[in-house]
Amino acid sequence: MKTLIQSTTRYTLYSVLLITSYSANASDSSDIGFYFGAGISQTTLAVKQQNMALAYGTSPTSSYETNGLGLLLTAGITLDEYLGFEASYTEIGSIALDNGNTQQKMFDADMFNINAILRTPISENISIFGKLGVSYWSTYDEDLNVMESGNGIIYGAGFDFNIYGNNNRTLRVDWQHQEFENITFTDADTITATAIFNF
Repeated sequence: MKTLIQSTTRYTLYSVLLITSYSANASDSSDIGFYFGAGISQTTLAVKQQNMALAYGTSPTSSYETNGLGLLLTAGITLDEYLGFEASYTEIGSIALDNGNTQQKMFDADMFNINAILRTPISENISIFGKLGVSYWSTYDEDLNVMESGNGIIYGAGFDFNIYGNNNRTLRVDWQHQEFENITFTDADTITATAIFNF
């Protein structure tokens, strides 16, 4: 648990320093804005079955069930109408060994990422955006001890919907793709729905 908390704290501080530095460099701009958001995510994980069998002592023919429903938290800064940066935390989900009649939970996974975002309005109340960033992912057991961790590239796209007719609250729907270089997963695709609060 201590290792997981240390990792999360370190990357949170990195993101705060990054956002703060951009804010300080452009503090005289009236276009600067901040936002935070919370939502739900649904992740599809691709599992390396043979590597899982070697790592965890299971049968090569074992099947695995993934539960990709999780929480998403995000915070960011918009430098102007088009460019912004954000930091996000996403619960990727959990993996369970399917023994036929029963399922045995093996581990949970989550991800922290920092993205650059380019957006453009396509109508009065809808904007489209693309994002590219770096991620730190980890898997951990029920006692929150980190089992595996690593870095990777993440990219995605989505829409911001100004459903209330003002810029204070928006609904964000997006997709993101993560590549893994580890023994457990090959890649992950995540769909999110997030309530964004701008200030």
